[in-house]
Amino acid sequence: MEVPTIPPVEVEAQTTPDMEGVARARSLEVTVSEPPEVGGTGRGLTPLELFLLGLAACEVSMFRMIAQRMRVEYGRVTVRVRGIFEVGVGLREVAIRYVVEDAGPGVERVIEGVRKMCPVYNTLKRAGVVITEEVVA
Repeated sequence: MEVPTIPPVEVEAQTTPDMEGVARARSLEVTVSEPPEVGGTGRGLTPLELFLLGLAACEVSMFRMIAQRMRVEYGRVTVRVRGIFEVGVGLREVAIRYVVEDAGPGVERVIEGVRKMCPVYNTLKRAGVVITEEVVA
C-alpha cells in the first residue's frame, strides 16, 4: 500500500471575552471551553476532548480509506476513545473501541492497516502511551 505524504497542518486557538475560546482550522471553527466545575462555561469541547477526537476521527478516516482500497465491505464504523490523563504528565492510557456494523471479511486486516497508517495513533504509540483496543464486528 502506497504511503501518502502529509502536508503541514496549521491550526490556531484564541481566547474570547466570555471565558471560552475558539479553535480554527482552515475556515472551520469550534468553541473550546472547560466544564463549569473548573471555571468554564461548558458550552464547548475541552482541549482534551479535542485531542481524543483527533485520534477517533483519524481512525475513522483511515478505516474508510483502507477498506475502500482493500475492497472490504462494512456498514458503519464507530470509534470510541477513552483517555486517562495526568496533570503534569499528559496522556497515560488510551482505550480504543471499534464497532463495525455489517462487517464483511477482512475487517481485522483493515484495522491492522489503520494501526500502521494513522499518524495520530502512531504518534501516541511512539510516545509510550498505553493503548488498548477492542474490535466489535
